[in-house]
Amino acid sequence: MSWKETRPNIIVADTELMKLVLTDKNGDFVKPPANPLVSLLQMGVATLEGKKWAKRRRLITPAFHLQKLKEMIPAAFAISCSNLIERWTKFVSPEGSSELDVAPDFHNLASDVIARADFGSSYEEGKKIFELQKEQAILVLKAFYSFHIPGFRYHRGMQIVLLCWPGDHSQLAHIDIDHLIYVSMILHEVLRLYPPITVLARHTRKRTTIGGISIPVGVNIQLLALLLHYELEYWGDDVKEFKPERFAEGIFKASKDQMAFYPFDWGPRFCLGQSFAMIEAKMALAMVLQHLWFELSPSYIHAPYQAITLQPQHGAPIILHQI
Repeated sequence: MSWKETRPNIIVADTELMKLVLTDKNGDFVKPPANPLVSLLQMGVATLEGKKWAKRRRLITPAFHLQKLKEMIPAAFAISCSNLIERWTKFVSPEGSSELDVAPDFHNLASDVIARADFGSSYEEGKKIFELQKEQAILVLKAFYSFHIPGFRYHRGMQIVLLCWPGDHSQLAHIDIDHLIYVSMILHEVLRLYPPITVLARHTRKRTTIGGISIPVGVNIQLLALLLHYELEYWGDDVKEFKPERFAEGIFKASKDQMAFYPFDWGPRFCLGQSFAMIEAKMALAMVLQHLWFELSPSYIHAPYQAITLQPQHGAPIILHQI
Protein backbone atom coordinates (compact mmCIF):
# COMPACT_ATOMS: atom_id res chain seq x y z
CA MET A 1 0.00 0.00 0.00
CA SER A 2 1.17 3.55 -0.72
CA TRP A 3 -0.17 7.09 -0.89
CA LYS A 4 -0.48 9.61 -3.72
CA GLU A 5 -1.10 13.02 -2.21
CA THR A 6 -4.10 12.30 0.09
CA ARG A 7 -5.35 9.21 -1.73
CA PRO A 8 -4.44 5.64 -0.70
CA ASN A 9 -3.11 3.26 -3.36
CA ILE A 10 -3.23 -0.53 -3.23
CA ILE A 11 -0.85 -2.47 -5.46
CA VAL A 12 -2.21 -5.78 -6.79
CA ALA A 13 0.02 -8.38 -8.48
CA ASP A 14 -2.10 -11.52 -8.13
CA THR A 15 -3.79 -12.81 -11.29
CA GLU A 16 -7.01 -13.87 -9.58
CA LEU A 17 -7.41 -10.56 -7.78
CA MET A 18 -6.61 -8.64 -10.96
CA LYS A 19 -9.24 -10.68 -12.78
CA LEU A 20 -11.85 -9.71 -10.19
CA VAL A 21 -11.07 -6.02 -10.66
CA LEU A 22 -10.82 -6.01 -14.45
CA THR A 23 -13.94 -8.07 -15.11
CA ASP A 24 -16.11 -6.03 -12.71
CA LYS A 25 -19.53 -5.33 -14.22
CA ASN A 26 -21.14 -3.73 -11.17
CA GLY A 27 -19.37 -0.41 -11.49
CA ASP A 28 -17.40 -0.94 -8.28
CA PHE A 29 -14.15 -0.05 -10.05
CA VAL A 30 -13.74 2.93 -12.38
CA LYS A 31 -10.82 4.84 -13.83
CA PRO A 32 -9.07 6.93 -11.14
CA PRO A 33 -10.21 10.55 -10.89
CA ALA A 34 -7.57 12.73 -12.51
CA ASN A 35 -6.63 16.36 -12.49
CA PRO A 36 -9.62 18.11 -14.15
CA LEU A 37 -7.23 19.41 -16.79
CA VAL A 38 -6.80 15.82 -18.02
CA SER A 39 -10.55 15.60 -18.66
CA LEU A 40 -10.39 18.91 -20.47
CA LEU A 41 -7.62 17.67 -22.77
CA GLN A 42 -8.68 14.04 -23.17
CA MET A 43 -12.43 13.59 -23.56
CA GLY A 44 -12.68 10.12 -25.09
CA VAL A 45 -13.70 6.54 -24.44
CA ALA A 46 -10.52 5.98 -22.40
CA THR A 47 -11.58 8.46 -19.73
CA LEU A 48 -15.39 8.36 -19.81
CA GLU A 49 -17.41 6.39 -17.27
CA GLY A 50 -20.94 5.07 -16.82
CA LYS A 51 -23.59 5.64 -19.47
CA LYS A 52 -21.41 8.05 -21.47
CA TRP A 53 -18.67 5.44 -21.73
CA ALA A 54 -21.13 2.65 -22.62
CA LYS A 55 -22.75 4.74 -25.37
CA ARG A 56 -19.43 5.84 -26.90
CA ARG A 57 -18.02 2.32 -26.71
CA ARG A 58 -21.13 0.86 -28.36
CA LEU A 59 -20.96 3.39 -31.18
CA ILE A 60 -17.31 2.80 -32.11
CA THR A 61 -17.08 -0.98 -31.55
CA PRO A 62 -18.42 -1.99 -35.02
CA ALA A 63 -15.61 -0.05 -36.69
CA PHE A 64 -13.06 -2.37 -35.07
CA HIS A 65 -14.58 -5.71 -36.08
CA LEU A 66 -11.82 -7.89 -37.49
CA GLN A 67 -13.43 -8.37 -40.89
CA LYS A 68 -13.80 -4.61 -41.38
CA LEU A 69 -10.16 -4.13 -40.43
CA LYS A 70 -9.08 -6.77 -42.96
CA GLU A 71 -10.97 -4.89 -45.65
CA MET A 72 -8.76 -1.89 -44.93
CA ILE A 73 -5.53 -3.78 -45.69
CA PRO A 74 -5.16 -2.78 -49.38
CA ALA A 75 -6.35 0.82 -49.03
CA ALA A 76 -4.67 1.74 -45.75
CA PHE A 77 -2.21 -0.67 -44.17
CA ALA A 78 -0.50 -1.80 -47.39
CA ILE A 79 -0.10 1.67 -48.90
CA SER A 80 1.32 3.10 -45.68
CA CYS A 81 3.80 0.23 -45.36
CA SER A 82 4.77 0.50 -49.05
CA ASN A 83 5.55 4.20 -48.64
CA LEU A 84 7.69 3.46 -45.59
CA ILE A 85 9.63 0.76 -47.45
CA GLU A 86 10.16 3.05 -50.45
CA ARG A 87 11.66 5.70 -48.21
CA TRP A 88 13.93 3.22 -46.46
CA THR A 89 15.16 1.55 -49.67
CA LYS A 90 16.10 4.97 -51.09
CA PHE A 91 17.95 5.68 -47.86
CA VAL A 92 20.05 2.51 -48.15
CA SER A 93 22.53 2.05 -51.02
CA PRO A 94 22.11 -1.24 -52.98
CA GLU A 95 25.49 -2.65 -51.87
CA GLY A 96 25.78 -1.00 -48.49
CA SER A 97 23.95 -0.30 -45.27
CA SER A 98 22.73 2.74 -43.37
CA GLU A 99 21.88 3.55 -39.78
CA LEU A 100 18.45 5.00 -39.08
CA ASP A 101 16.43 5.79 -35.98
CA VAL A 102 13.19 4.04 -36.88
CA ALA A 103 11.18 5.19 -33.84
CA PRO A 104 9.91 8.42 -35.49
CA ASP A 105 9.13 6.53 -38.70
CA PHE A 106 7.00 3.99 -36.87
CA HIS A 107 5.15 6.78 -35.06
CA ASN A 108 4.48 8.39 -38.44
CA LEU A 109 3.47 5.02 -39.92
CA ALA A 110 0.82 4.59 -37.23
CA SER A 111 -0.50 8.09 -37.94
CA ASP A 112 -0.50 7.45 -41.68
CA VAL A 113 -2.49 4.22 -41.32
CA ILE A 114 -5.05 5.97 -39.10
CA ALA A 115 -5.34 8.87 -41.56
CA ARG A 116 -5.90 6.52 -44.52
CA ALA A 117 -8.23 4.10 -42.71
CA ASP A 118 -10.42 6.77 -41.10
CA PHE A 119 -10.24 9.76 -43.43
CA GLY A 120 -8.89 8.59 -46.79
CA SER A 121 -5.93 10.88 -46.20
CA SER A 122 -2.25 10.50 -45.24
CA TYR A 123 0.16 11.54 -42.51
CA GLU A 124 1.67 14.30 -44.65
CA GLU A 125 -1.71 15.83 -45.48
CA GLY A 126 -2.77 15.74 -41.84
CA LYS A 127 0.66 16.49 -40.36
CA LYS A 128 -0.51 19.60 -38.50
CA ILE A 129 -3.28 17.63 -36.81
CA PHE A 130 -0.92 14.89 -35.66
CA GLU A 131 1.55 17.48 -34.35
CA LEU A 132 -1.25 19.04 -32.32
CA GLN A 133 -2.17 15.59 -30.98
CA LYS A 134 1.43 15.09 -29.83
CA GLU A 135 1.27 18.45 -28.09
CA GLN A 136 -2.03 17.41 -26.55
CA ALA A 137 -0.46 14.18 -25.24
CA ILE A 138 2.35 16.16 -23.58
CA LEU A 139 -0.18 18.46 -21.91
CA VAL A 140 -2.18 15.43 -20.71
CA LEU A 141 0.94 13.97 -19.07
CA LYS A 142 1.81 17.27 -17.41
CA ALA A 143 -1.76 17.62 -16.13
CA PHE A 144 -1.84 14.01 -14.93
CA TYR A 145 1.25 14.41 -12.75
CA SER A 146 0.52 17.95 -11.57
CA PHE A 147 -1.21 18.95 -8.36
CA HIS A 148 -4.64 20.49 -8.98
CA ILE A 149 -5.83 23.57 -7.14
CA PRO A 150 -9.58 24.07 -7.74
CA GLY A 151 -10.28 27.25 -9.66
CA PHE A 152 -6.71 27.53 -10.97
CA ARG A 153 -6.83 26.36 -14.59
CA TYR A 154 -5.14 27.16 -17.83
CA HIS A 155 -6.56 26.66 -21.29
CA ARG A 156 -4.69 25.86 -24.48
CA GLY A 157 -6.68 26.08 -27.68
CA MET A 158 -6.58 22.80 -29.57
CA GLN A 159 -7.25 23.22 -33.27
CA ILE A 160 -8.02 19.54 -33.92
CA VAL A 161 -9.86 19.45 -37.25
CA LEU A 162 -10.94 16.22 -38.87
CA LEU A 163 -10.46 16.55 -42.60
CA CYS A 164 -11.14 14.11 -45.39
CA TRP A 165 -9.09 13.90 -48.58
CA PRO A 166 -9.41 11.56 -51.56
CA GLY A 167 -6.95 8.65 -51.33
CA ASP A 168 -4.95 6.86 -53.99
CA HIS A 169 -5.69 3.14 -53.63
CA SER A 170 -3.66 2.00 -56.62
CA GLN A 171 -1.07 0.14 -54.56
CA LEU A 172 -2.10 -3.23 -53.16
CA ALA A 173 -0.29 -5.84 -51.09
CA HIS A 174 -1.40 -9.45 -51.18
CA ILE A 175 -0.45 -10.67 -47.73
CA ASP A 176 -2.74 -13.02 -45.85
CA ILE A 177 -2.29 -11.91 -42.26
CA ASP A 178 -3.96 -15.09 -40.99
CA HIS A 179 -0.94 -17.05 -42.24
CA LEU A 180 1.61 -14.86 -40.45
CA ILE A 181 1.63 -17.17 -37.44
CA TYR A 182 5.27 -16.73 -36.44
CA VAL A 183 5.02 -12.97 -36.88
CA SER A 184 2.11 -13.04 -34.40
CA MET A 185 4.24 -15.05 -31.98
CA ILE A 186 7.05 -12.50 -32.25
CA LEU A 187 4.72 -9.56 -31.64
CA HIS A 188 3.06 -11.22 -28.65
CA GLU A 189 6.45 -11.91 -27.09
CA VAL A 190 7.47 -8.28 -27.62
CA LEU A 191 4.21 -7.19 -25.96
CA ARG A 192 4.92 -9.52 -23.05
CA LEU A 193 8.38 -8.08 -22.45
CA TYR A 194 7.41 -4.48 -23.20
CA PRO A 195 3.63 -3.95 -22.86
CA PRO A 196 2.30 -0.55 -24.00
CA ILE A 197 0.80 0.04 -20.54
CA THR A 198 2.83 -1.35 -17.63
CA VAL A 199 0.34 -0.52 -14.87
CA LEU A 200 -3.46 -0.68 -15.12
CA ALA A 201 -5.24 1.73 -12.81
CA ARG A 202 -8.68 1.50 -11.24
CA HIS A 203 -10.50 3.35 -8.45
CA THR A 204 -13.15 2.18 -5.98
CA ARG A 205 -16.39 4.07 -6.62
CA LYS A 206 -17.98 2.52 -3.55
CA ARG A 207 -17.01 0.17 -0.73
CA THR A 208 -16.29 -3.26 -2.14
CA THR A 209 -14.24 -6.40 -1.54
CA ILE A 210 -11.28 -7.92 -3.38
CA GLY A 211 -10.55 -11.52 -2.47
CA GLY A 212 -12.37 -11.19 0.84
CA ILE A 213 -10.60 -7.94 1.73
CA SER A 214 -12.87 -4.95 2.32
CA ILE A 215 -11.77 -1.88 0.37
CA PRO A 216 -13.33 1.51 1.20
CA VAL A 217 -14.51 4.05 -1.35
CA GLY A 218 -11.90 6.35 -2.88
CA VAL A 219 -8.95 3.95 -3.09
CA ASN A 220 -6.74 3.70 -6.16
CA ILE A 221 -5.93 0.16 -7.32
CA GLN A 222 -2.65 -0.33 -9.21
CA LEU A 223 -2.59 -3.58 -11.23
CA LEU A 224 1.00 -4.48 -12.10
CA ALA A 225 0.66 -5.98 -15.56
CA LEU A 226 4.40 -5.74 -16.25
CA LEU A 227 5.26 -7.66 -13.07
CA LEU A 228 2.96 -10.51 -14.14
CA HIS A 229 4.64 -10.61 -17.55
CA TYR A 230 7.93 -11.39 -15.78
CA GLU A 231 6.58 -13.77 -13.15
CA LEU A 232 8.58 -17.02 -12.98
CA GLU A 233 5.58 -18.93 -11.65
CA TYR A 234 3.59 -18.26 -14.84
CA TRP A 235 6.25 -18.10 -17.56
CA GLY A 236 9.05 -20.38 -16.36
CA ASP A 237 12.78 -19.96 -15.81
CA ASP A 238 13.25 -18.42 -19.26
CA VAL A 239 10.89 -15.54 -18.43
CA LYS A 240 13.52 -12.87 -19.23
CA GLU A 241 14.41 -14.43 -22.57
CA PHE A 242 12.94 -13.44 -25.91
CA LYS A 243 11.16 -16.67 -26.83
CA PRO A 244 8.28 -16.26 -29.33
CA GLU A 245 7.73 -20.02 -29.35
CA ARG A 246 5.96 -19.76 -26.00
CA PHE A 247 2.98 -18.37 -27.96
CA ALA A 248 2.95 -21.23 -30.50
CA GLU A 249 -0.40 -22.49 -29.18
CA GLY A 250 -1.93 -19.07 -28.71
CA ILE A 251 -2.14 -16.52 -25.93
CA PHE A 252 -4.08 -18.59 -23.40
CA LYS A 253 -1.63 -21.51 -23.49
CA ALA A 254 1.52 -19.38 -23.44
CA SER A 255 1.68 -19.26 -19.64
CA LYS A 256 0.52 -21.37 -16.73
CA ASP A 257 -2.25 -18.83 -16.08
CA GLN A 258 -4.24 -17.44 -19.00
CA MET A 259 -4.75 -14.19 -17.06
CA ALA A 260 -1.01 -13.44 -16.92
CA PHE A 261 -0.90 -11.51 -20.21
CA TYR A 262 -2.27 -7.95 -20.22
CA PRO A 263 -0.80 -5.96 -23.14
CA PHE A 264 -4.11 -4.27 -24.02
CA ASP A 265 -5.94 -4.20 -20.67
CA TRP A 266 -8.68 -6.74 -19.88
CA GLY A 267 -12.38 -7.01 -19.17
CA PRO A 268 -15.03 -4.58 -20.46
CA ARG A 269 -12.44 -1.82 -20.96
CA PHE A 270 -9.97 -3.79 -23.07
CA CYS A 271 -8.42 -1.71 -25.85
CA LEU A 272 -10.66 -1.69 -28.92
CA GLY A 273 -7.70 -0.82 -31.12
CA GLN A 274 -5.68 -3.96 -30.37
CA SER A 275 -6.65 -5.79 -33.57
CA PHE A 276 -5.99 -2.62 -35.58
CA ALA A 277 -2.54 -2.31 -33.99
CA MET A 278 -1.69 -5.98 -34.52
CA ILE A 279 -2.66 -5.92 -38.20
CA GLU A 280 -0.57 -2.78 -38.71
CA ALA A 281 2.46 -4.34 -37.00
CA LYS A 282 2.12 -7.64 -38.91
CA MET A 283 1.83 -5.87 -42.24
CA ALA A 284 4.79 -3.59 -41.54
CA LEU A 285 7.10 -6.39 -40.41
CA ALA A 286 6.09 -8.81 -43.16
CA MET A 287 6.43 -6.23 -45.93
CA VAL A 288 9.70 -4.71 -44.70
CA LEU A 289 11.35 -8.14 -44.51
CA GLN A 290 10.59 -8.71 -48.20
CA HIS A 291 12.92 -5.83 -49.08
CA LEU A 292 15.31 -5.21 -46.19
CA TRP A 293 16.99 -6.93 -43.31
CA PHE A 294 18.18 -5.12 -40.24
CA GLU A 295 20.22 -5.40 -37.07
CA LEU A 296 20.41 -3.38 -33.89
CA SER A 297 22.84 -0.48 -34.05
CA PRO A 298 25.76 -0.35 -31.58
CA SER A 299 24.57 3.18 -30.74
CA TYR A 300 21.26 1.86 -29.35
CA ILE A 301 20.76 2.61 -25.65
CA HIS A 302 18.24 0.35 -23.93
CA ALA A 303 16.12 2.71 -21.83
CA PRO A 304 12.36 2.05 -22.05
CA TYR A 305 10.30 4.73 -20.36
CA GLN A 306 6.60 5.27 -19.78
CA ALA A 307 5.10 8.27 -21.56
CA ILE A 308 1.43 7.60 -22.28
CA THR A 309 2.72 4.24 -23.55
CA LEU A 310 6.06 2.49 -23.11
CA GLN A 311 8.61 3.92 -25.55
CA PRO A 312 12.39 3.86 -26.20
CA GLN A 313 13.73 6.94 -24.45
CA HIS A 314 16.71 7.37 -26.80
CA GLY A 315 15.07 6.19 -30.00
CA ALA A 316 15.48 2.91 -31.88
CA PRO A 317 18.55 3.13 -34.15
CA ILE A 318 19.02 0.11 -36.42
CA ILE A 319 21.28 -0.69 -39.38
CA LEU A 320 19.31 -1.34 -42.56
CA HIS A 321 20.57 -3.61 -45.37
CA GLN A 322 19.13 -4.19 -48.83
CA ILE A 323 18.18 -7.79 -49.60
